[in-house]
Amino acid sequence: MKHFDLKNEMIRFEKEGDSLSAIIPAELFFPLMKRIELFGKKFVRYKEGAYLYSISEREFKELAKDAQAIHRYKGVVFVSIEKIDRFLEYNRDCY
Repeated sequence: MKHFDLKNEMIRFEKEGDSLSAIIPAELFFPLMKRIELFGKKFVRYKEGAYLYSISEREFKELAKDAQAIHRYKGVVFVSIEKIDRFLEYNRDCY
């Protein structure tokens, strides 16, 4: 298995049909792509939500509970991103 040193790797990013292009360090590119992938979701699991909001999983669980954003289906927990965002916007002056 080949080992990649992400600190020294650069990735060229180009948007088709546009003149936008950039060279981005791989160590920044891959986490950014993961966030973009999660951004379009309506529901996430605890681990994904913690990653998306850059907080610990414990803090995200607490946030989800406070925002009443937890949905359970057959023992699986899903958290509504829309409810989290509304809660944060509504309570932004409380922190």
